[in-house]
Amino acid sequence: MLGNNVVDYMINSCKGAYNLENAKLIKKNVEDKKVQFVFKRSDLKLNIEFANDKISGIIYNNFLTDSQRENVTESEYCTRLNEMLEITDIDDMNKLDEISRNIIKKINSEKLFGENPKELLLNREDREKLVKIKRFFGAELQLLKLYEEIEELQEAHKNWRKSFYKDNSNMIEEIADCFVIALQINKVKMIKNVIKGLIDNTKIFKTEMIEKIIRMIKFKINRTVERIEKGQYGTYKIGYKTTKATQKGVSEEKNEQPINSPAKSFSVAESKKQSREKKEKAKKENKVFEFLKKNEPYYYRSKEVQSGTKIHPTECTEIVRELIDRGKITIIKKGKDGIYGATLATVQEAEVVE
Repeated sequence: MLGNNVVDYMINSCKGAYNLENAKLIKKNVEDKKVQFVFKRSDLKLNIEFANDKISGIIYNNFLTDSQRENVTESEYCTRLNEMLEITDIDDMNKLDEISRNIIKKINSEKLFGENPKELLLNREDREKLVKIKRFFGAELQLLKLYEEIEELQEAHKNWRKSFYKDNSNMIEEIADCFVIALQINKVKMIKNVIKGLIDNTKIFKTEMIEKIIRMIKFKINRTVERIEKGQYGTYKIGYKTTKATQKGVSEEKNEQPINSPAKSFSVAESKKQSREKKEKAKKENKVFEFLKKNEPYYYRSKEVQSGTKIHPTECTEIVRELIDRGKITIIKKGKDGIYGATLATVQEAEVVE
């Protein structure tokens, strides 16, 4: 059941679109899945029906505010409203406004806290900008920066509580800072857990606040890229991978052994052995890396890693040291005895945008 405001708007739209100013409305039927009007004049009888998807489009384009339309697309809104029209009576504008706010709130909450926020929250251009920022600063530095931003977020939350949840501007900015970095290095799950641990859902998931956070995230991405291009952070350098042509040129420089020579046979056998050892080592490194990634931030205990990977504790420690040297793992808090008792976190590689 639709309220009179929406129905009257649809009637006037029909009169304007079909030149029915002098026609008489002889039937008005508002059902769960459609709205029907029958107009009659001396030379014409016209039956017009609106399905739910058409009604949702009319409401989106004519009854939502500009601010609401900025934070939800027509297809996102109409998909949710179609479902609501089948089960809910929208008797007046207050009810429509409440439903619209809840729809936008749910959509934006999913963008921030859903399974794949990068795809939902950002378009292709935004994602390319994130890769550019990450390549400029480096993944490891961005991870350390993320922990700084988390501390600032915790401080902002204390101040927010002291203001009795009145001034949320600093909270919005710090949450946006955390998300901008987390989206770069695939640590969004960590940030979601931090936020949910700090803030009651009824306070953080208000529509207006989520909308402001999303706008702030996009603003900060664009501002950072502009500063990089202007050289405010120093010289812009990007490390490129070695191309196949370069690799081929290097391999051609190697001296080839005669075919079927003893030296050639020994070299092949030795090469296969080294290849097997390398693969085995890579498997072990991957096991240790995935274990740390699953449990990060991780307080290092070699025997615990052994139970999770089936690798000897001494070898686990050696692998962790190598991963630290290669920049795949970073120490965010030093232990009393080297890496024993240290708090570790993984460092993600830069993503490639197709």
